[in-house]
Amino acid sequence: MLDIDDTFDAVHGSQQLRLFNAHHGEYGFQPIVVFDGDGCFVGAVLRPAKRPSGAEIRPHLRRLVRAIRSNLPNTRILIRADSHYCSLPVIDWCRANDVDFILGVAPTTTLRTHVADLEASTLARLETSSKTGKVRRFKEFVDGPPA
Repeated sequence: MLDIDDTFDAVHGSQQLRLFNAHHGEYGFQPIVVFDGDGCFVGAVLRPAKRPSGAEIRPHLRRLVRAIRSNLPNTRILIRADSHYCSLPVIDWCRANDVDFILGVAPTTTLRTHVADLEASTLARLETSSKTGKVRRFKEFVDGPPA
């Protein structure tokens, strides 16, 4: 299992690749960092402080998976990442390279329509439970042109 995320790193000079990040209100880098399922550091890529595109993420995944498979060829790989890693280039690459993935999805009007009933039934289930734990529900649907 590989957890992939980026983190803001403020800079205090005129380093190459630095960018102003409006969310953080300062200049910095936004490296992509990777940890294994136990939280141990696997690797990082130094990059400008902006949201990475799928085209930028894909080569990083390719190098990472190639390095793992060169040493552990029969290992199943699962990538977990938040919604800005969820793009067609990343999904297509994972499918083509037999890499499992769990990617967050940013909320949209269409997504909210698909899950509205599920949210309501989950809330009702929570209200009738002992409220000592989490109530999780899952739903699968296809949204987009047929393959």
